[in-house]
Amino acid sequence: MKKIRFLLRIAAFFLLFCLLLYGADRLLVDRTAAPRTESFYAEPKDSIDVLLIGSSRIMCGIYPLLLWEREGIAAFDCAGSAQVIAQSYFQLRDALNYQSPRLVIVDVSTVANGNVYTGTESFVHTQLDHMRSPLVRLSAIFTLIPRKDRVEYLFPIVKYHTRWSEVRAEDFNMPPDICRGAVVYTGFSEKEEVLPPELIPRAEAGELHDIPEQYLRKTVELCRKAGAEVLFVNLPCVRDGEYQRAYNAVDALAEELGVPYINYLYEDSLGLDYEKEMFDTAHLNSAGAEKLTAALGSYIRENYDIPDRRGDAAYSRWDADLAEFRQKYY
Repeated sequence: MKKIRFLLRIAAFFLLFCLLLYGADRLLVDRTAAPRTESFYAEPKDSIDVLLIGSSRIMCGIYPLLLWEREGIAAFDCAGSAQVIAQSYFQLRDALNYQSPRLVIVDVSTVANGNVYTGTESFVHTQLDHMRSPLVRLSAIFTLIPRKDRVEYLFPIVKYHTRWSEVRAEDFNMPPDICRGAVVYTGFSEKEEVLPPELIPRAEAGELHDIPEQYLRKTVELCRKAGAEVLFVNLPCVRDGEYQRAYNAVDALAEELGVPYINYLYEDSLGLDYEKEMFDTAHLNSAGAEKLTAALGSYIRENYDIPDRRGDAAYSRWDADLAEFRQKYY
């Protein structure tokens, strides 16, 4: 009995230590992006019909509330800054624990990043530190992060332990994000002049790097197991021929996998004015995003069986958020 009591005390101490460590992590972790990253988990379970995963091009280029306004589509941008395809795969795995989308739209713009598992370190923390599914988070860390760097992702307090003096009460009382994961850029960046890209022929393609190709395949497989259709997209940007060849290389993979692929660089019908409707060379501003979102919404409505949720009492909050969104940004 003494041995059992001793073991129970050890287990209780270990559990208490883990709870305290988890609490310290939650207290100190950088919460700048928390309203956007955590708002996904506030959505009612299985209420999102379209998930968009990928990089900041998705966040800044496709506005779920405008998809709602035009087509009654309940969508969410599960995207992150500098998020490469391998990261997006794990983001999707996490998301599928909370939602059962009918369609997953996959941003392929980072295929040009080569054989990399992660993007910018600080943005990787933004993704992994706020991920809710423990097993998915651990799998992502042990798959994507080099062994020498894993400790600070497993225990974020290692990175954030010096933030004690920066923590404020308002960090835990942030207003909820109404944009469904989108980030709105108005106007133009002062850092870059944006001119229309000189496009190479779409038939001119490079070769896909191993890691992006591997995770695009895994993403499609994951979606199909979850009963979701898949659409690849590449959003407008100003990039040179090397990048364009990488984007064009997705054509062959998409055809092999039976996945539609819209490369908006070549969609003349979009009628995008790069000088007025881009925020910088990589991101659309609010005017460009409205135009792109309208085109994407029409494509979804014509090609997929996605419910029009307008008028459904369970989605009444979307109308209120749309009104606030329009007032704030347009």
